[in-house]
Amino acid sequence: MFKNIVTALQQLRYTLVKHTTKNFVVDCNAIKPGVFRCKTDALSNIVALYTISGNIISIKDLSLIDATYHVKRILDLFSIPGCETITYFSLKPVDIDNYISKINHKLQMKLVELELDKSNTKLRSYVERLIDTRRRVLKGIKPIDISSIIAFICNDSQSYIEILSSIEHSAKNSMNIELKPVTDPMKAVYIANFREGKT
Repeated sequence: MFKNIVTALQQLRYTLVKHTTKNFVVDCNAIKPGVFRCKTDALSNIVALYTISGNIISIKDLSLIDATYHVKRILDLFSIPGCETITYFSLKPVDIDNYISKINHKLQMKLVELELDKSNTKLRSYVERLIDTRRRVLKGIKPIDISSIIAFICNDSQSYIEILSSIEHSAKNSMNIELKPVTDPMKAVYIANFREGKT
């Protein structure tokens, strides 16, 4: 009786291991910067990862109609038929002393530039924002570091590879959004395996 139970448990373990490894991505290979081919025993997907590295227009500076249109354009840009689009956000506190030190260093550099080019309104505005940020932090407002990854997961086809490889260019031209490719293949493996709804 005991021997039969042990045999049954071993068979169950073998079945579970076989099932989970069949759908488990163990390796993602870079095709182009930020674009990976991720394979399981059963299928192959194209995974593209980008971070937003440039400035995006502030929603508070737009009217309600403008803001709605702006959000729709972003959704249209990041929505690729036949692909899954996921955005991950990470928020964490920063070291205040280090943060202030970096602001002070930037201010010193930019003030020297501004002294040489006093008519540069864009530079003047940037300096004013740095000063305002420094003032707020010194008053006790705690800054946080916000990072994001936009992941696209598509079926393995050349057409999707081309679309995902050109999205960086499209984002810059149509929305003035600067995307930076994420080149770490382990992040692609993690997202491919642990995204919501993955079974």
